[in-house]
Amino acid sequence: MSVLSNTGIRAGASGAGGDAYQVANSLRFNSGDSAYLNKTFSAGNRRTWTWSGWVKRSSLDTYNYFFTARSASTNYYVLSFTNDAIKWYNRPTTGTHRYATSEALFRDPSAWYHVVLAWDTTEGTDSDRAKLYVNGERITDFSSSVWPSEDEEGVINDNHHHEIGAYDSGGSYEFDGLISDVHFVDGTALDASSFAEEDEDTGQWVPKEYTHSTSDWHTVN
Repeated sequence: MSVLSNTGIRAGASGAGGDAYQVANSLRFNSGDSAYLNKTFSAGNRRTWTWSGWVKRSSLDTYNYFFTARSASTNYYVLSFTNDAIKWYNRPTTGTHRYATSEALFRDPSAWYHVVLAWDTTEGTDSDRAKLYVNGERITDFSSSVWPSEDEEGVINDNHHHEIGAYDSGGSYEFDGLISDVHFVDGTALDASSFAEEDEDTGQWVPKEYTHSTSDWHTVN
């Protein structure tokens, strides 16, 4: 967990002092307002990328989508809270791939969760092609899992609509809560330690300054 201000995330209990990295703000998403961020990417690497962000739920709705993309009515990608699990769902033209956490559930509306999804279909082991980290720990127990094929090109990072906080131009499954310090990394699969770390004094999982290369849509803070 992180040490919170009213609007953002601070890097540990010592973060109030001087030079510690701080995320000053977050964006609030209210589902009733249909608020979301969107960007149409130039086509990038559809085999390898990383999404990282801090998310805090305000409601425990069945569906809370926080990162999505859609190229057609039948081709889409979602990263979401679904029935208190974290789920990704990739539906390219070649098939459907999905998983949902099983033992790990995320139903605390007072908590910030650091979510990292590293997508890399060049990996030879199928379960390494989508790696999910929450608060620094890789999750490997899923209630359902259909992994992408080796070297498959997915929906994310193609030349179409991508959204933070909703799906389908804000038309459905809007996010209720706060989102902060979002990074999207084109062409590299990274683990959670690139974006956050354990505070040496408190043991809490806290943000740190991201220093690798990133896309031009890389932060919400």
